[in-house]
Amino acid sequence: MSKETVILVISSLLLMSFIGCTSKSSSSPAIVVDPSPGKTIIISGTVKSTSGRQIPDARAVATPKNEEEGAKRVEASTNNMGKYIMELVPYSYNIKVTCSGYSSAETTKILAMDLSDIDFTLKPLSSFIVRVYDKDNMTEPTAEATVSITEMATNKAVTVTSVKDNGEFHAIDILPGKYLIFARSNRKNARTEYTVEEGGEIPIELILKADDNGATSSGIGQGGISGSQEKRRGD
Repeated sequence: MSKETVILVISSLLLMSFIGCTSKSSSSPAIVVDPSPGKTIIISGTVKSTSGRQIPDARAVATPKNEEEGAKRVEASTNNMGKYIMELVPYSYNIKVTCSGYSSAETTKILAMDLSDIDFTLKPLSSFIVRVYDKDNMTEPTAEATVSITEMATNKAVTVTSVKDNGEFHAIDILPGKYLIFARSNRKNARTEYTVEEGGEIPIELILKADDNGATSSGIGQGGISGSQEKRRGD
């Protein structure tokens, strides 16, 4: 092979390698969203509960990654059909939806065009209304009891508020799950387990009995919203 032929082959190989790298690089461009003045997009979506019910009056907030670059925080509320609409400048946003009685939900998206399917599903929250009675005095709740509520899956304590020292206790913003409700007063106790499935007020009555060698005392639930109360032996 002559010297001129070798040089021609090497040149051809180098040229093919350069073209291949250039082609591969240009096929995967970086995503750049420029919040140019005057340019806007429309996004929308539907907010529903886990049961599929559309949620009106939910609050949707789109917060830009960096407001200094021209994008602004935008808020909107859902209508009677659970739908919200926002007008934004193209940019990266965190979109968060909240509604009283439900857990919040959020997502982060790079928005460069109109979108109509940014939907959210919220979990309904429940509240426990716990009344504690003494077995020897069932006429009115006892004001001397203490109540604790624990989510059993995570062993996480729930905040419990005493209402006017009248033996009634409230716990709000309860997510679906299984809970242990325990009351104690003067060497007497009561406990019950309750599985929360849907949102709403859940009345619970606990009847204090003597704590005989750690025996489990009774817990009586009244009603409940799509929940089930499991009583332990000794009721």
